[in-house]
Amino acid sequence: DDQYANLDTRKVEGYDFGVYYDIDSSIGDWTLTWVGSVYTKYDQSPGARASLITEAQAAGIIPDNYPVAGLGDLLERNGNQQEKMNARVRWRGGDWAASLAWFYLSDFYDADLTLADGTRYVIPDHSYMNASVDYNFDIGSAGTRLRLGINNLTDERAPLADGYFGYWSDAHRDYGRSWYVDVRVAF
Repeated sequence: DDQYANLDTRKVEGYDFGVYYDIDSSIGDWTLTWVGSVYTKYDQSPGARASLITEAQAAGIIPDNYPVAGLGDLLERNGNQQEKMNARVRWRGGDWAASLAWFYLSDFYDADLTLADGTRYVIPDHSYMNASVDYNFDIGSAGTRLRLGINNLTDERAPLADGYFGYWSDAHRDYGRSWYVDVRVAF
């Protein structure tokens, strides 16, 4: 039982993308971004040590009900989402600026759980938004930025899962809505 040896062969395929667009307008400058990753393959085959275990299981030396975890097709399984994305709109006009950001993780299933009818327990996709407003001004010769921000604007909870604290902590955060004030001074 050494889950951290990391001796197996993992093959991951997919694509990353980024869309960036800047707009200058009479009411200010706009920046739009959309970036993400989409996986098409996420497989792990056993290395030398894991092969000994899987061969012993196939030979009947180790019982079939002993789980040999982390092998095979891992896409959409146990926190390995197929899609991860975020998008952001930023505006700046004079001394003011604002930002709205969206974060998204697609669904996946918990390989250790099934529903009463035997179907997979799917942890649904999850998204949340952050927002902020900035005011820029000078204090003497120091440029100052005052930011008021809200993380998790709509107070989205992490999807229910069989994990620590009731959600899949490797994939999701369950902080709830939070406000913050940030002051930055540059001399």
